[in-house]
Amino acid sequence: MASDNLIYPVEGDPSLRQAPNAYVAFGRPKGYPDRYLVWEEGGIFPQVIIEVWSPHNRYTQMQKQFAFYEKYGAKEYYIVLSGIARVCGRMVAARRAVGGSGDDERFCQPAVGSPFRVGTG
Repeated sequence: MASDNLIYPVEGDPSLRQAPNAYVAFGRPKGYPDRYLVWEEGGIFPQVIIEVWSPHNRYTQMQKQFAFYEKYGAKEYYIVLSGIARVCGRMVAARRAVGGSGDDERFCQPAVGSPFRVGTG
């Protein structure tokens, strides 16, 4: 798991990059990278992306970031709403309800296979 450093998915194109608030890359050696170069990480794009949506973020910005992560291989994408004890999970690969309804749904995280709850606080 790492946070606040740039992910570069394509060698030779430094303009393609994003810096999520946090990410998890399974199957990679432990360490504290200052950047994540996908081609130097066995071609493995981080599987789990976590972004904090603060009052300064715009919906269009978050959509662009989601499209970037989806294009390059993220399996799970989560938005944590700043100032609210709530997590909005949006799975790229699969979103499988395991129970609950409405604002209190539980989902299974594809990457780790454990359930989590999306709720209002």
